[in-house]
Amino acid sequence: MPVTSGIKAAARLIVLAVLAFRRNRMMVHAEALAFRILLSMFPFILFSLALLVSLQRPEFFDWLVRHARIVLPPAVLDLVEQAIGELRAPQAGLLSAGAIVALWLASGAVRSLMSALNLVFGAVESRPFWTRYPVSILFTLGLAMMLVAAALLLSVGPNAMRSLAPELSLTEGFVALWSWVRLPAALALLSLAVATAYHVLPNVEHGFRLFSPGAWLAVLIWFCASFAITAYAHVFTNYSVMYGSTGAVIVLLLFLHLSTAALLLGAEVNAVIEQRQRKTLP
Repeated sequence: MPVTSGIKAAARLIVLAVLAFRRNRMMVHAEALAFRILLSMFPFILFSLALLVSLQRPEFFDWLVRHARIVLPPAVLDLVEQAIGELRAPQAGLLSAGAIVALWLASGAVRSLMSALNLVFGAVESRPFWTRYPVSILFTLGLAMMLVAAALLLSVGPNAMRSLAPELSLTEGFVALWSWVRLPAALALLSLAVATAYHVLPNVEHGFRLFSPGAWLAVLIWFCASFAITAYAHVFTNYSVMYGSTGAVIVLLLFLHLSTAALLLGAEVNAVIEQRQRKTLP
């Protein structure tokens, strides 16, 4: 039957991708990527907070502290409140330094992803550094904008949008529409980010595919990992007792590790499909 044969073909594709994932030691690359992303996150957070200070929006910091009290343990909350209090005073130097450090570290993670994707697609890096570095920096900027937009779509639910509607002069129809389109729009943005990475970063010539199986698989695994880690953090709260304030960092690093592994596994799926299309595999 067509359905059965399709399931068998998909299962065989996944098996081949997993075997290639192990053969290329992609888990090692995923660990390195996760660590480099973690290094770039803290300068990016400082840059974001300093940017909000420069925009003169003090009410945002009050909102941030209120929500931090809900989700953070007291030990971490004291550090957050102290940092936010210090950042309330405009600091142009912090804004510039945070932006430069965050961009440099994040673009380094992108260049590591370039190397991993070259290995996935069997490519040899022949682009000079004056090509790779600008590409990595531009991709980092575009990726940051897409991820921030996707995070806003996922975090701002109908109730939050309804409370913001009077300030933003939004109609009830827009709020109702928001509740329907925010999840598909977030999925599309994440798929666009992954598909762009698969197209731009490796040193290979292949067409751009927004809805490639690998991109959708990576996004699906990312959503499942996000849900699982969120559920773990809410149900099994003993990690904060055992590890203290470092527990949140451990959970974050685990989440980043799963996310980068999903990204590389999706690339392996696309690579297997391309190899089969070129009839290099039986």
